[in-house]
Amino acid sequence: MKLKEFLDLNRKELASAEAEGLNAVSPTTLRKIFDQIESLFCSGGDLHPVEMEKFRSALAGSLAHEERQNTWSLEQFRQILVLGQSALKSVMLINGGAAVALLAFIGNLSGKTPPTPPVLPFANSLWVFVFGVFLAAVAYGLTYLGQLCYAAAGKWPNRLGIFFHVLTVLASVGGLAAFLCGSQIAYSGFLGVAL
Repeated sequence: MKLKEFLDLNRKELASAEAEGLNAVSPTTLRKIFDQIESLFCSGGDLHPVEMEKFRSALAGSLAHEERQNTWSLEQFRQILVLGQSALKSVMLINGGAAVALLAFIGNLSGKTPPTPPVLPFANSLWVFVFGVFLAAVAYGLTYLGQLCYAAAGKWPNRLGIFFHVLTVLASVGGLAAFLCGSQIAYSGFLGVAL
């Protein structure tokens, strides 16, 4: 039953109750209420099927747009995670590769029978490269903790996630700085070596 039909039926019942002398509820008041309900919900009758189809089409378009926006946001989030992991792998790779190359160089210097130049500057740079690898590993752990906090609901876990996120960035930048510092120390050591 449509709303207009419902209102018409109740108006007829009200008219018959009025004819029988019903005075407990003012029929005029009920008529005004029915008129207001009709003006609010019917406004000129039920929607034409074409208008209803336009409404459905607009609603479906709006839902498709929202779904597309959510999919795009999710894909952007995934790309940010992938790019962040790539950056952390790069920090670990450059520091680890520099440490391995320096170890090979120090091993080569140590194996020579004539007196070799001091290895101390290279040992210092090796320590800095290993510290850079350590910072990259710490950044991986902080990434996990940050994502764990973001997954929890609430204001404080979200703030804690942001805190871990900032620490992850600082550890990554520290790993890059360690590579630059270790490279500078190694460069100074190479300048002192006369091969």
